[in-house]
Amino acid sequence: MKFVKRLLMAVGFVGIFYPVLQVYMPLSEFTDLTGSFYYLIGTAVLAVLLPYWFVWIPIQIGFMITCYRYYFPSNLTGIRWLGSEFSQINASLEQFINGGSSVFPTNVSFILIVVLIALSAYLLIVWSRPTVGILVALIYLMILQVFTKYDYFMMVVQILGIGLVLYGLSNISLKVGWKRALVSFVVVLGYGYGLTWLAVKATEQLVPQQQWMEQRAKNVNRRLDEAGLFDFVDYYNSGGQLKRMGYGEDDSVLGGPVQQNFDPVFAVYDDAPHYWRISTRTIYTGVGWEFPETLTAFPAGPSFIKPEEDDETVDVVIAREDNFTYFPYTYGLVDATFAGMNFELIQPTEQLRNTDADGGGGSYTLTLIDQEIDFAGLNTVGIESPIGLEEYLEVPEGVPQRVWDLAAELTAGDGTMYEKVRAL
Repeated sequence: MKFVKRLLMAVGFVGIFYPVLQVYMPLSEFTDLTGSFYYLIGTAVLAVLLPYWFVWIPIQIGFMITCYRYYFPSNLTGIRWLGSEFSQINASLEQFINGGSSVFPTNVSFILIVVLIALSAYLLIVWSRPTVGILVALIYLMILQVFTKYDYFMMVVQILGIGLVLYGLSNISLKVGWKRALVSFVVVLGYGYGLTWLAVKATEQLVPQQQWMEQRAKNVNRRLDEAGLFDFVDYYNSGGQLKRMGYGEDDSVLGGPVQQNFDPVFAVYDDAPHYWRISTRTIYTGVGWEFPETLTAFPAGPSFIKPEEDDETVDVVIAREDNFTYFPYTYGLVDATFAGMNFELIQPTEQLRNTDADGGGGSYTLTLIDQEIDFAGLNTVGIESPIGLEEYLEVPEGVPQRVWDLAAELTAGDGTMYEKVRAL
């Protein structure tokens, strides 16, 4: 009976962490999921067959190292391999902590996930304590649900349902005989399914309450900002300046911590979507963007596109907030009017600026050529470098060879420039 109970707990364990790996691996840019799923199933089987910790630990460690080397291959072995990996992990963490990278090191996150899976498996399958595993899976998916554009709600529901069953199963006594234990398991399974179904139905009816909570969360975020919490984090952060979402002039160092900012800066009144442009960077240093040393201003009017006879134009109104001093515009710009002010175009950043002092705010009107992007035409463009745009395609000399190799690998089967850009 103990073996059967461990086997059932192992099935529940796989059901909990399978969704986690389905999410984690693609988000961490692992294209091969096979090794991680073998690790998950193998860890469950190992806990079922070898419940004694002094046997389980060394075998599980070997299993984790095998899985790690599968995704991070190396020609080194033994102590040399351990020393090399430790140095790489330490360098990655130091770069992340010091603000040199905004992405948590993949090798570190992989180690964390495989260790948490192993720990959760032993606690759940051998000791019948499912709390750690359920919380790890739920917290991970709920954080992604809140802070990414993806919807993981049904995965969260699945884990909750399996978790309820595992909690019930962990409390079933084996001393009452297999028949009563089987009845108890069926009852637990029924209750788990029923409660999960009710949770889904109830959540579908609570959309207004969810929107109310989201709005309150935004208000709390603003109050924390006004109270100086984010400035405090910025002051004691070891990795450079705390950045805000939105538009800013300083792109010299990318990455690092980002503060959410939900304040609108401008509104567009138009019937079609556009890519709104403020300025263009031309010099990439490897860690960020810089302006060229020389900027030249031209009267904007003569620099705008002159429509052909058969071109139709449309007027688009843009309303700026009081604290926003920039002038977004888009492709196909024919004219711009702003209460009689004159515009100038800054080169090579292509930033639109009025010649009078401007403190921000106010509305202005753009006259655009009414056109749609011809995606079919884009797909006929060859792979040769566009003439006149070479400066926008330059990269620093220190770009690692692995970046070039990855770009070549991702675009190997694409025959047009448009396909290559989409692949990247």
